[in-house]
Amino acid sequence: MTWTHKIVDGDVARNRATGRYVQVTRKAKVEQDVVCTLSTNVRVSNGQGCGVDAAVGEDQKDPISAYSFIPLLFDFQTLISGGMERLRRAQRSKQFSQRTADELIYEFSPVQLWPDLQDTRNIRWKINVNTVDGRASFAKSGKFRS
Repeated sequence: MTWTHKIVDGDVARNRATGRYVQVTRKAKVEQDVVCTLSTNVRVSNGQGCGVDAAVGEDQKDPISAYSFIPLLFDFQTLISGGMERLRRAQRSKQFSQRTADELIYEFSPVQLWPDLQDTRNIRWKINVNTVDGRASFAKSGKFRS
């Protein structure tokens, strides 16, 4: 069984009583790995991350990018599925024998996108993640402004 330190709002969490860092394992670990993958840019050293933040709002930086041949929503779906696939491959190539079935990603759904009914400038998204042990499956969702 592998473990990592718990991340809360971008910081490593400590137990107030003992002062030690909190560790996460199993389902909590894979959920945190997915959230970290979705929220970080692609790292040059190991290729992990999605780079979603770089894609959202890209049109505001350069007016020329507004005339892209790739629609923003398709680009968003591609970034997330690519990042999730790299995470799944990393799980199988690094410490595979030490990982439990509820920590390994078996498959993930295509990214679902739909407009927010309250504010149509916002786009909501959702991805379902199935683990090898199906009981640990979960969904992650969020929104971004197009």
